[in-house]
Amino acid sequence: MPDLLGAHMSIAGGVYRALERGLEVGCSVVQIFLKNQLQWTAAPYTEEDIRRFRDAWKVTRMRTVFAHSSYLINLAAADETILLKSIASFREEVERAILLGVDYLVLHPGSARGSCEAEAIEICALSLQLACKALKLGRLRILLENTAGQGECIGHRFEHLRAIMDACPKLPLGAC
Repeated sequence: MPDLLGAHMSIAGGVYRALERGLEVGCSVVQIFLKNQLQWTAAPYTEEDIRRFRDAWKVTRMRTVFAHSSYLINLAAADETILLKSIASFREEVERAILLGVDYLVLHPGSARGSCEAEAIEICALSLQLACKALKLGRLRILLENTAGQGECIGHRFEHLRAIMDACPKLPLGAC
């Protein structure tokens, strides 16, 4: 089994370019953003975008492709406007991940900002379920990424991640 080397690669010039860049530096695993990580929405992928990505995956023979969701997304937000934008944006990211056929979509659970930790965990779990409702996730697995514990973020304790996963038994969730 070959050694695994991974890195986060830019999608500038097309999402497929991230795989080519990964190969150029010797990676067998890459992590990408599915769109600009600092914007709520993006133009939909074209059939050409999807074809070029899948072709590049075959040519580069990347073992695994991770996608990381936008840093704007806060599925635990107490603010209704931010929460609704976050759910819609995360759904778009899940749809984009499905279209490309990536293996994993990484997500920071979010921040309580104005509510208690327990409520934020519950809101995050409900938001995940709403964002994924009626989608056929196929092989896609959503990974909740732990946090450093800054501010009012949830996910800095593994118990937070476990509580979210337990509240979403029908979703293919994991932790990273």
